[in-house]
This record gives sequence, structure tokens and C-alpha cells, in this order.
Amino acid sequence: MLRALALLAVTSPAFAGVRTVAPSGADHVQISAAIAAARPGDVVLVRAGTYAPFAIDGFGLTVVADTQANVVVQGPIVVQNVPAASTVALTGLRIGAMNTTAVTLRDCAGAVRLADLQAWVAPNAIAAALPTVRVERCADVALSRCTLDSAASPAAATIAGSALRATESTLAIHDSTLHGGFGLSGAASGQAGGSGGVALDLVSGTAFVSGAILRGGPGGAGGLASTGYPGCSAFAPRPGGAGGHGLVIAPGAVARVLDASISGGAPGLGATTACGQHAPDGAPGAVTVGTSIAVMGSARTLNSTPCAREGQGAGFGFRGLPGERVFLFLSDGSGQAWNPALAGPVLVRVPFWRRVLVATLGTEGTGSASIPVPELGPGTSARTLFVQGLFVSPDGTGRLAAARPLVLLDAAY
Repeated sequence: MLRALALLAVTSPAFAGVRTVAPSGADHVQISAAIAAARPGDVVLVRAGTYAPFAIDGFGLTVVADTQANVVVQGPIVVQNVPAASTVALTGLRIGAMNTTAVTLRDCAGAVRLADLQAWVAPNAIAAALPTVRVERCADVALSRCTLDSAASPAAATIAGSALRATESTLAIHDSTLHGGFGLSGAASGQAGGSGGVALDLVSGTAFVSGAILRGGPGGAGGLASTGYPGCSAFAPRPGGAGGHGLVIAPGAVARVLDASISGGAPGLGATTACGQHAPDGAPGAVTVGTSIAVMGSARTLNSTPCAREGQGAGFGFRGLPGERVFLFLSDGSGQAWNPALAGPVLVRVPFWRRVLVATLGTEGTGSASIPVPELGPGTSARTLFVQGLFVSPDGTGRLAAARPLVLLDAAY
């Protein structure tokens, strides 16, 4: 087991350069400048700080927050035109945007991996139903341990944003939390309450959802509109906004769901006048709109450190069922292919280099492992590996967990 990363480092064909980013004392002061200077496959290592928007267009590379670094990107981030057999990995970033989608992925034939991201849209968005993450025409997108918070409705009587909206794309969502935006109250404006946003809006394509939390946003309360008449007719009550749906699956789209917590948003209350006239409350959000395919069983969880240097340990944590053996698939690239026998998608490039036994889960169903990072070799600054967990029960049944990017760095960084 302990020789796994050493063997992989020696045999890997990938030679990645490193571009460091920090407010001072690094190669670049902005992520965008590091990307402009990078070559395909390079690693952009970002230290703590607040950074401007950036785009990745037409090639694969890794952007990773350094260990325990608080990296904030004042979005938007755009990833587009990633070619087949290439991967863009974004790990450990906090991304906030105002009046625009925080992360847009579009027209990618290659893979995109989002891990440990927090993304949100400021509540004063000007566009109704603005998604926090938008995925369009992407062949292979996987999220692991991400948190997406949606924009509120821009005004009363409008619709809040969705956490993730996907069109003509293939997604895998593991261990992530998606919150639809909340509908604004109409109390100040005398209008109906705004409607809550959808957590996951699958317009077309396919999605696998494992161990995730999908919450539709709550509707806003209705207000009282002045009529100009005296007495009990002075105000007209307005209805509350509808709650947002947890998961919306359009006709023709396919969603497979394993052990996810999905709920609709609470309805907004209709307004009531001093004379007791009451407007209707909004409708509660649905758990699911459309038909999903239930995958039986429980989710398996894999988390890991985003990067590790020579001489350090790459740390992994696991959650599954007691007695399961945990293997890691180690690969130099990404892929996405549904495997019914393993109840999930294989998210690393096949054939992967190694399948390594790293742990046996105890009575609580949890475990951990630390694998030493070897010397990367002369002239090698970094390597990006893609790691996926396989949990095997005593009876031989296998279940897949998430896939994670892991950056191995020269000790100089």
C-alpha cells in the first residue's frame, strides 16, 4: 500500500509545471495571469487571498487552493472548450458572484472536476432564476463535497435562483449540498412573495446524485397592497410565494439517485389584513418533479487532502459499512461511465494504473489512511492524480464513492 504513490510517480507520463499565486511573494498575483502563463496539464497553486475572476478556455489544468488556505474568488469563473482526454480540476476555492452565475461550464468534451468548492450568488441579483452553477453541453462533470447556495429572488413576485442547472450534460454529484434561493417577501413592496429556487434543475442530459443534500428554497411572504379606499378595503392581501423544488427532471433527462436527502422549500405565507382578509399561502415545493431512478443501498464517502508535498502524507477519509475493504483507483486522467454492478459511475480514466487496498472499515463504518508522497524525480514539480474509492463488502459486493483530484508537489512548494 505505502509503495502505491511512489510507483505511480515513477511510471506517470505527466510532467506538470507549477504556477504559484499569492498577493505577494509568488509567481503571479492573480489566478488569471497564472492561467495565461500555464501550459496544458500544469498546476496553479493558490495561496490565501482574494482574487479576480478567471477563465479556462481550450485546455486542461488544475487550480488548487494550498493546504488550509482561504482562497476567495470574486467570480465569475468560466471553464469552456476543454478538449477530449483533458481535465480541468478546481479544488478548495470559495467563489462569490454578484448579478451573474458564479461558475459556468460549457462546451467541454473533456472532463471537469469540482472538489471542496463553495459557491454563491449575492442576494441582490438582478436576474430571476439565476443559477449559481450552470453546466451546458459538457460530457463529463463531477462534483465532490461542494456547497452551492443560490441567489434570492431579485424582487417580490419573482423566482429565486437554482443552485445548479444542467443542459445536455453528464453529471456526477457526490456528498454535496445544493440550496435553492429564497423568495423575497412582498411586505415592503405590497406584492406577492417571491418563489423559492430549485436545488438541482436537470433540463436535459443525465445526473447521478449520491449522498447529497438538495433543498428547494423557501417562498417569500405576501405583502399588503394599498388600494386607496378607506376602512377594511384600504389594503389588498397578496399571496405568498411557492417553495422551490428539490430536484427537477425535465422530460427526456435521466437522474439516478442514491441515498440523497431531497426536500422542497416551505411555502410563503399569504398576507392578512387587519380586518382578517387572507390571501392564499404559496404552494410547498415538491421533493422531485419528474421521474428519478432510485439506486438501492447507501452512499459511500471518500474525502482527501487536495495536495501533498514530497515527504508528507496524502490523507484520505472513508465512510461506508463495517467490515468493508476500501480500495483506491489511481489514474492520470478522468472519465465517466456508468457501472451498474458497482451502483455508480467510474470517474477515473480506464484502464487506471493501480487499484490499491488502503483500509478496512471498523465497527462504525469509518476509516482513514495516510499514504507517503515520494520524491517526484529530477525536474518534476508536480503531478495531478485522480483517485476514486471502491468499497468491497465481505460478500464481494462493490460500491463506488466519489473521485477526487490529488496534487503531488515538489517539496520546494
